[in-house]
Amino acid sequence: MFFMIILATPTLALTADYPNNDHKPFVNAINYYENMDQSIYKEYKNAASSMREMISYKELEDIKSIFQVNTIENGHSSSPSDKTTIEPERQVYFFGEEFRKFVVIEGETNDILSSGNSYHRYDNPFEK
Repeated sequence: MFFMIILATPTLALTADYPNNDHKPFVNAINYYENMDQSIYKEYKNAASSMREMISYKELEDIKSIFQVNTIENGHSSSPSDKTTIEPERQVYFFGEEFRKFVVIEGETNDILSSGNSYHRYDNPFEK
């Protein structure tokens, strides 16, 4: 007779710092921007182009790539630490502007997940 013994090892459930929240309703990006703290991010009044989008986290790299191509953004940026886990379907707000600045704000907690800024290298033609 042959017996097989299987030892069960507990699996560690990895919990994300920012779990999936795509089933929750959020304010659209335009309304969110109009009511957010302007010290976090503020557009120039006469900007020729800007982006205000509610996206899933998995779309962030594509949106940032489009934004970087359109604005030639190549300045300083910050991202979540390697220890932060964010589910791909997590809803985030992306705001970006022609003068090469952007911010990514987590939709539920309002945490700043990423930002970039290189407009300080250029003169703002709207400031006088």
